[in-house]
Amino acid sequence: QVIFDATKNGNNGSIHYDHAWTDEGFAAAKFPNGGALESGGDDTKVTWGGWSPPKMPQRAEVIGLPALGSPMTATFWMKPRRVDVRQGLWSFQSGGSARLGLELGADGRFRLTGGTLSATGGGPAAGRWQHVALVLDGAGATVYLDGRAVFTAEGAPSRGPITAMTMGKVGSDAFGGTLDDARIYDRALATDELASLVAGH
Repeated sequence: QVIFDATKNGNNGSIHYDHAWTDEGFAAAKFPNGGALESGGDDTKVTWGGWSPPKMPQRAEVIGLPALGSPMTATFWMKPRRVDVRQGLWSFQSGGSARLGLELGADGRFRLTGGTLSATGGGPAAGRWQHVALVLDGAGATVYLDGRAVFTAEGAPSRGPITAMTMGKVGSDAFGGTLDDARIYDRALATDELASLVAGH
């Protein structure tokens, strides 16, 4: 199945394995929310670039995205079933080698790795909707939960064009729960812009 890009870039995602749509999108939405992706926590993931299902074009990179190492912001809503197991959230690849990965550790804290970035901190609660933002400004990265910074790390991922992305899995660790309204911006969003997203805009 396919998740369609809401922008004009045509970066449609491919849904793999144990998945289902649920009518329950994040509750704060100020726009018609057509539901969300519910992951079984086994091998569910959504991929962009790198691999394409039949009748979808193969692409060398994900179109219209900033290169790894340049300013960008990735945001999404999540509702994890549990937070005591390691779970992959979002990973970015460049040429199959450079990767930036955001995960939940078995201790329930966010874990960010890639290039010279390596940090852990904060963490979501199980069973409720929360907004997550990963903001990179070229000199470091900050992870926000519901608009509040939970940790900042100095450094940067290995540089290069984003050739593939995976949401809901990093390495062998899959996310169990519900994901909604994933967005990528080609700049580091300010805190007031993040607050607008948390408010459901």
